[in-house]
Amino acid sequence: MNRRKITYHIFKFYENNNINHRYEDFNFEGFADYLNNLEDEDKRFSLNPTKFCSVDFVRVIQPRHYQGRNQCFFGCIKSASFGTRRELLDYQTNTERDNPKLLTEGEKEQNYFILAFNDDSEFEIIFQNAHLGISANQFKNYLDKFIWKYLQSLEQEKDFKTEMGDIIIEDPNEIISRLDRIVECKVYIDKEVLGSDFLNLTERTLNVKEDLVVDIKADIRKSIAQMTSDIIQNLTHDNRISKIWVRGKDNNRNETKFFIEKIMKSKYITVTLDPNTKSIVSDSIRREMINLI
Repeated sequence: MNRRKITYHIFKFYENNNINHRYEDFNFEGFADYLNNLEDEDKRFSLNPTKFCSVDFVRVIQPRHYQGRNQCFFGCIKSASFGTRRELLDYQTNTERDNPKLLTEGEKEQNYFILAFNDDSEFEIIFQNAHLGISANQFKNYLDKFIWKYLQSLEQEKDFKTEMGDIIIEDPNEIISRLDRIVECKVYIDKEVLGSDFLNLTERTLNVKEDLVVDIKADIRKSIAQMTSDIIQNLTHDNRISKIWVRGKDNNRNETKFFIEKIMKSKYITVTLDPNTKSIVSDSIRREMINLI
């Protein structure tokens, strides 16, 4: 059985310096067309001196294949390590031969992905992991770099920022326990919890799909881990809480940021491999990943 691990992430556009103010004016479909039409050489993004990546394609998924999203895209980003051409060793005969590849060539790895838009200001990334491919964070860096290039091609200023967090599949309390401190927790709550009398909200205001955000920050050098765990416990049975965003640090001040959603999805899908190359058959993983939207 050929199984592949899937991880989930949220990518957000927000107004400069204010993560709670959504930015909804970015034309992602135009950006996808821009990426697809670039020359191969212009799609490259260097990850380090001996590894690079490049979007292979980004395609619109027709609405008949999903529900509850504004728009969805299926795509693939390829990568390779290069700089060596050591001799090849045959498993069957234990004999060696010269490697025919160039120093600038490497074996292609592929990470497939789906971008599922909740609205124009955010989308969920369903990301297929590849052992020698790229990480979700490197994918985010690729998008940021080429969004900037896309806006440059339109002679537009980039008047927004982006943020990406993980949607946790494993027990979030286990992740919290591995961090030294939890320094911030944002709780996204249905604004109707205030009641129409509290802020004198009109009916049209209540119908806007926005959450109240309760932002809790720890004092300097303190942790709010226990309080965060208590809130997480309420996530599964309190329908007024839609999601939680957590920011933590280790003792070296490295940050970890992630979203916790109500729905924890399966980690693995079964895919078909090409018998000659052992690479994933694109139609196979597309079908399986669409089922995860």
